Amino acid sequence: MWLGRRRRLLVDDLQYRLLAVNLLYVVTVLLIFAAALFLPLMLELASEAISLAEKQEAASQFLSLHTRVWPALLAVFLLLAVHSLVVSHRVAGPLYGFRRVLGAVAEGKLTVRASIRKNDYLAKEADSINAMIAALQEKIARIQDDFGQVRAGFDGLKRAVAGDAVGVVQEPFHRLQAQMKQVQVGLDHFNTMVDGARVQDRAEGKVVSAPAPKTPTSLTRS
Repeated sequence: MWLGRRRRLLVDDLQYRLLAVNLLYVVTVLLIFAAALFLPLMLELASEAISLAEKQEAASQFLSLHTRVWPALLAVFLLLAVHSLVVSHRVAGPLYGFRRVLGAVAEGKLTVRASIRKNDYLAKEADSINAMIAALQEKIARIQDDFGQVRAGFDGLKRAVAGDAVGVVQEPFHRLQAQMKQVQVGLDHFNTMVDGARVQDRAEGKVVSAPAPKTPTSLTRS
């Protein structure tokens, strides 16, 4: 199941900041380049030490550069802007997805997985997050299964105790049962089985075999 597909090109505040910084650098470089081209000619035009013919030649070169350089600089600016947008999208997009996945894990959903597109960056980070979630899912599922067996054994032992012996062990039984409930509350926070499958049968308090998990849920973006 695919949740929360994104269709926007700008998907995160980080992408806005990266794009703004990159464009600032590009504008700075282009202005320095333009100044290097036009400033010497402007100084020649303002100088009183050169002849009128030389000033006319400088003015001709100045106008020629205006005609050719500014369109080229604009084209370069647009190309670099598009490139910066694409690159920032390949970084900010996965980060947005990672936050959604980690938020789902914080809510106890251990069936989610990070998924990024083929050309996105941070692929190794996505693999590390998925490995972490898978390991946590396996450990919690094992604890749930062990707890189910403990609870089944506890219920069987409680039924086996009869007569006066019930009064002797009643208080320890109650303490153990309260502790088991606390553990159960903590375990119920985590969802390790797809489609809500549980390790225990809550209605009868018996251990049942859980079905094999399906493909984990992926929280992705586009």
